[in-house]
Amino acid sequence: MLLTCEVSSHAGRSYDSNAQVVRGISIDVGELIAELDRASHKESASILIVDDEPANLRLIEIYLRNDGYEDITLCDRPELVPSLVELHQPDAILLDIMMPRVSGLDLLASLRRDSATRHVPVIMLTALTDRRTKSQALELGANDFLTKPFDSFDLLSRVRNALVWRAHQQHLAHQATILEEKVRQRTAELTWTQIKSFTAWPEPRNGETMRPGDMRCASAAMRRSSLKKSATSTMVR
Repeated sequence: MLLTCEVSSHAGRSYDSNAQVVRGISIDVGELIAELDRASHKESASILIVDDEPANLRLIEIYLRNDGYEDITLCDRPELVPSLVELHQPDAILLDIMMPRVSGLDLLASLRRDSATRHVPVIMLTALTDRRTKSQALELGANDFLTKPFDSFDLLSRVRNALVWRAHQQHLAHQATILEEKVRQRTAELTWTQIKSFTAWPEPRNGETMRPGDMRCASAAMRRSSLKKSATSTMVR
């Protein structure tokens, strides 16, 4: 089995933030540019290559290392892919279609069923040119193809595009998380404001009876009390 893995970090360049609002969602353009710029830092991008032919693995590794990529994992045993993905958390996967024991299409389907790898870009490596195989791979969630034999320009261009796409997806997921938290907080604040604006309904004095309208108001007051408890619980969480 062939396995290599080197990890290095690189500080991203700074950009002036330029926040914009699109359809009510705040987007920090500077942050997005920084995310995409980090994708171009080849020494920090993690790439997993899966092929049962050691010669293919070595050739791809040479192309990538010559172009500046450092964190590269090679695997010639497809059954080990799930554990390697969990261990290295790759930013892009190059996956051969035709392999013994476990096919690349079966591995692709497994990756797309897992929420942790559903959005990791996968480039399929294939010597096949039939449309049926490519169509099946696309339906399973493949992002791109490299047809063997491939040259360094095709390989590096597609890997670069995959990493930029990955950075963009991560940025969108991060923004969605922030937006969800802001909505939750704002909802709790509005609920609390409404509760404070209510006035408590006075209880009847001794000997007095509640009229139907009074009973409706008292019932509403009880509901407001329950709502207040619920809002307080939400804000505590």
